[in-house]
Amino acid sequence: MENAKTQVCLQQMATMPSYKKPGNFDLKYTYQSKITKPSRKLNFTSQPPEDVGKKMTLNVVKEAPVWEKVHVVAKVVQVSTPVKVSEKLTKMTIRIADETDSKHLAIWNEDIEKVAIGRTNRRN
Repeated sequence: MENAKTQVCLQQMATMPSYKKPGNFDLKYTYQSKITKPSRKLNFTSQPPEDVGKKMTLNVVKEAPVWEKVHVVAKVVQVSTPVKVSEKLTKMTIRIADETDSKHLAIWNEDIEKVAIGRTNRRN
């Protein structure tokens, strides 16, 4: 895959040892991280990234490596009451299901408004 160029500014990203390339580090987006538009003009044009994730059913997602991006289409079958974790974080636990399995999933902040029982959601 050719590297796609997207004009963004990454702030307060954490680093962690790379799973794919031992001896290197990967950037990790945390609750403190920010993605914003750059404050200055960059010398390249934006290219939308390719959708390279694999579409999977819930019963095989558990076999996917931790670092691998997956796409899951599942129906929301149960939701909990949102819980305020901190000043900036709210968490809600939901149960999603497809024709093969069901799983619990933690939903954070603005994603809470996007789920409802019976709705089918695509999560990356």
